[in-house]
Amino acid sequence: MHTDLKNFAQDYFNILFTNFAGLNLTAMKDFDDFYIKQILDAQIPVDECLEFNKTLAEFNTIIDVGFGGGFPLLVLAKLYPNKQFIGLEARGKKAHAVSEIAHILGLSNVKTFHLRIEELIVDIPALITFKAVGKVQDFLPMINSNHLQKVYFYKSISFNEAEEVFLSKIPQWKIFSKEEYNLQGADSRLMVGFVGKNVLRGTTKNLVKLSDIL
Repeated sequence: MHTDLKNFAQDYFNILFTNFAGLNLTAMKDFDDFYIKQILDAQIPVDECLEFNKTLAEFNTIIDVGFGGGFPLLVLAKLYPNKQFIGLEARGKKAHAVSEIAHILGLSNVKTFHLRIEELIVDIPALITFKAVGKVQDFLPMINSNHLQKVYFYKSISFNEAEEVFLSKIPQWKIFSKEEYNLQGADSRLMVGFVGKNVLRGTTKNLVKLSDIL
């Protein structure tokens, strides 16, 4: 594998159930489940999905939307210490907690914000990731950008034509990559990549600029 994250995972797990035990940042109470379903589910696509790996190499800034307990945000930040990671989370307590966890874990390349994706304008090149946040068609239209952007969704193998059909109605976005990967003891999963043209939605004067918060 790319990097041995077992010690990182153990430290992360311990922090979640000591410092932040009351916040329910993960449903995984067993370390092995946590390691497989939270840590490896973020790492394996980096190792096995060649197009995703190639796309990660293209960008210096990665935005993770709806990271919850820090997944895949902190795992990717650990794997790519020379890249800048921005986490957006609608729940302020979780945004603050994950910022503290990143500090404890020594991840100086992470900033988290109590902010929704529709409140941000991506005014510089960035890769945007979504994991366990809902349907593609609900989130792609929320992205405001004046640059060509790439977006990846971590999806279950059930992602199918029913979810893809909406793209015909939103010509700014198209699928450029769909890669399957296997997670130990679980069904196969997909990394689905989208590429979009300039996708500004109306006025942007009240939006937060990505360049201002880096």
